[in-house]
Amino acid sequence: MMPSKQRMILLAGVSAIALVVSGCGGNGAKQESTQSKEAQANLTADKIYANNCASCHGGNLQGGFGPSLEKIGAKLKKEQIVEIMQKGKGNMPSQGHISSQDQEKLAAWLAEKK
Repeated sequence: MMPSKQRMILLAGVSAIALVVSGCGGNGAKQESTQSKEAQANLTADKIYANNCASCHGGNLQGGFGPSLEKIGAKLKKEQIVEIMQKGKGNMPSQGHISSQDQEKLAAWLAEKK
């Protein structure tokens, strides 16, 4: 049997790998929601962020596993942010599970962060 400290290190490593593989917004697959399509269409950008991005970029845009987005609008234009969501960048996988409408809404909101 493996000593307790080694088991904890192994579990931490496996958890980190699972997080990277799963991506920021979940498992990367199109996720079914209990919300109606109308309710989803009415989500505000900050709710889209909270549901899909906060786990990696922090609840207040402060960063975490992913970089801070507090002043992302000073660095990237809306179109560039959409492209990163669609194609991924670095450790961030593409966010295909977020509708293109919600990506546009989210990118516009993030582009205002200066």
